[in-house]
Amino acid sequence: MPKSSSSKSAQNTHVRVRMYRQGLGDCFLLCFSDPTSKPFHLVIDSGVLKGTPDSAAKMREVAEDIKHETGGNLDALVVTHEHWDHVSGFTEARDTWKDIEIAEVWLAWTEDPDNNLAKKLRGDRSQRLNALTAGLKALTDSASLRLDGPRRDRIDGLLGFFGVGLAAAAEDGGGTKGALDYIVGRAKKPVYHEPGSSFLLSNPTGVRIYVLGPPEDEKKIKQSDPSSANPEVYVDPAHAFAFSGSGEEEDGGDIDRPFAGDIGTTAADRAAYDRLLKEYFPALVQEGRDPDWRRISCDDLGALERLALALDGDTNNTSLALAIELPDRRVLLFPADAQVGNWLSWQDYTWKVGAKSIHANDLLARTVLYKVGHHGSHNATLKEYGLEKMTHRDLMAFVPVEKAMAQKKRWNMPFPPLFQRLLEKTRGRVVLADATVALPDPKKLTELTATERKRFAQTVTASELSVDINL
Repeated sequence: MPKSSSSKSAQNTHVRVRMYRQGLGDCFLLCFSDPTSKPFHLVIDSGVLKGTPDSAAKMREVAEDIKHETGGNLDALVVTHEHWDHVSGFTEARDTWKDIEIAEVWLAWTEDPDNNLAKKLRGDRSQRLNALTAGLKALTDSASLRLDGPRRDRIDGLLGFFGVGLAAAAEDGGGTKGALDYIVGRAKKPVYHEPGSSFLLSNPTGVRIYVLGPPEDEKKIKQSDPSSANPEVYVDPAHAFAFSGSGEEEDGGDIDRPFAGDIGTTAADRAAYDRLLKEYFPALVQEGRDPDWRRISCDDLGALERLALALDGDTNNTSLALAIELPDRRVLLFPADAQVGNWLSWQDYTWKVGAKSIHANDLLARTVLYKVGHHGSHNATLKEYGLEKMTHRDLMAFVPVEKAMAQKKRWNMPFPPLFQRLLEKTRGRVVLADATVALPDPKKLTELTATERKRFAQTVTASELSVDINL
């Protein structure tokens, strides 16, 4: 992949980053250009959350724009990981994608069919997804069990990341695996990237890609949540179940309870239920008339929810995380949905570039555009080994989130303590993909100098379909 070039053309390399506004999901188009060669077009993911209204129409509009902007020729397509909000477009807009030529598809080593650990991880994921859907189907179909509303919604939301519904098989397009298999098959060449590697784009010259993750360490891949004693993120995880939601109202009551939370007695497990039923309804027990509709399998539901959370987190941690270094040494950071273990693993690598040794902390310090991880969830942006090391004066953050959908799912995105720190670190230059949210008003960015406010107004533009930044 490496190519040589003159320093003059490298200094004149320009990049436009386009963040699409299709909803809660990731899709970015990067166009690199210089005066001496044709543009290099790179797309990172293309998906939207399952359940998004008119999702197919939105993904077709995005795909048509990519086709128009690239002339129907992509130099590289990055598929960061197998989640619906990152790959749904390859199914929902397949009629458009079939007309786009793709030179290379970049994937993490975890998708390599010849990698033994990758095969093990994919097998485990498939088995757990099958176990989860089968378990939920058994509960849903059983007349003796009733899924409680909040937990049912949480599990259904997590299943949606795999392109399936509650107790349902994959969609006609084959779910996430079908979408991934299709787009990989469309490429002239699939490329599997390992952490600690780097390479130059073929053109324009001077743009270097650093592969940060996922780690080649199963233990770190399974480390999705922050530590309880010394959390690596911006809040104690015991008080920040921000992604999947707590299922409770602000006053602590279950939102689906038919009466106030201080009325009645809670049965924590099956044994407690049996004891309480015998105590309060002895006649029913003596007659063998335990009403089916009264029984909820707390043990089974809790286990299934834990399984769904682990499955989701482990998949996020297989994200292909990239740092893109421009010729002037500024860095664009695209970590996809990498969570705690993925981020921590970056500290293990040093890249040799010529006579220089480049560490992850150096890349973080030179980051000017941060694609905020996992739509701004609490466990996808590290503190000490992440955002706090992003010290460049021009730092800006793009957050691919739609607030209405996040609220509908009871997900606290972007997570308030993280969002506040992003505002502080970028001095107000935080841009949401949400089309209902206006760009930051340059006049109100009082922490910036007059020159910086003018530059922001000139380089960041938005339409209903996308937000662009020119660097």
